[in-house]
Amino acid sequence: MAFTVKPEAEEELRDKLGEILDAGDGWAVQEHGFSGYSRCEIGPGGARLAYHESGPERERMGIHVQLPGQACGLAGTERLHELIKWAATVEANVTRIDLAMDDHERRVTPGDVLEAWRSGEVITRAKRIRRQEEEDREGKVTGTTVYMGRGGSERMMRVYDKALERGEETGPIRWELQNRKKAAAAVAAAIARTELEGLGELAARFLVGFCDFRKTGSNKRKNKERRTRVDWFRALVGDVTRAAITEPERPRSFAEVYETFKRQQAGIVAVIVDGHGYDPATLPEPFRKIYDQGVKRRKQRHARILRTSPLAGIAAEVA
Repeated sequence: MAFTVKPEAEEELRDKLGEILDAGDGWAVQEHGFSGYSRCEIGPGGARLAYHESGPERERMGIHVQLPGQACGLAGTERLHELIKWAATVEANVTRIDLAMDDHERRVTPGDVLEAWRSGEVITRAKRIRRQEEEDREGKVTGTTVYMGRGGSERMMRVYDKALERGEETGPIRWELQNRKKAAAAVAAAIARTELEGLGELAARFLVGFCDFRKTGSNKRKNKERRTRVDWFRALVGDVTRAAITEPERPRSFAEVYETFKRQQAGIVAVIVDGHGYDPATLPEPFRKIYDQGVKRRKQRHARILRTSPLAGIAAEVA
């Protein structure tokens, strides 16, 4: 998980991270910065806190947090859920969040997912799939992972054997859906709105939104959404419907609304002022700035509109 908060939220952020990671003072200041930030601290589980101590870059870039898998494991689902809900209250910019589902029954292997792709049972927008194996010095396979989608895209799925990864006899098959950028923001917003007991179903819905496994029947291309879900995938996700990725609506500040209006409507404001013969000097300062910008940006279409104004008609009659 990765997100950024505004500098004024730093103190509360540190308190939250200390709570969920049981960190206390367990943050080590690094000699070098991280990801464009001049300062970096590393906490339990490899958690990173990056920031600028002062200057305009501090305000522009905010305070950045990265929680790798180990740190998320230390925190646990309940405390991560509380962190995400808090992040929503301070309008944090969530840039990555991974959803994980464990199949303890081991209904399907990563190789089975690859075969389902080849047989046309996968409904997804992903364009590619690949399988990666790791071996020890003796040639024994120590890990197998199937990746669906590109690593640099907003969403990518990984399926791998946790038992092999840990070097244990038994363990679940892990399904992970990596979400970045807009997808991460949408997932985080949905998590913040969902009660703890509903997170499992929510994760399943986002997984189905990325890829679904349906029986091919007699025609691989016709009525894909109406096909029957394959048994092993239904056992994993049930009959949930897919959750769409929609960018959450972010409340805009007064300054943002003003700047947007000035950028988009300045030309028309200047036309209205001149078309009615108002004295620009009498306008309140915020409107005077919009007017001045509109005059600077005046184009032929604005001139054509002005020629149809009441004042233009009176001038023509007098002439």
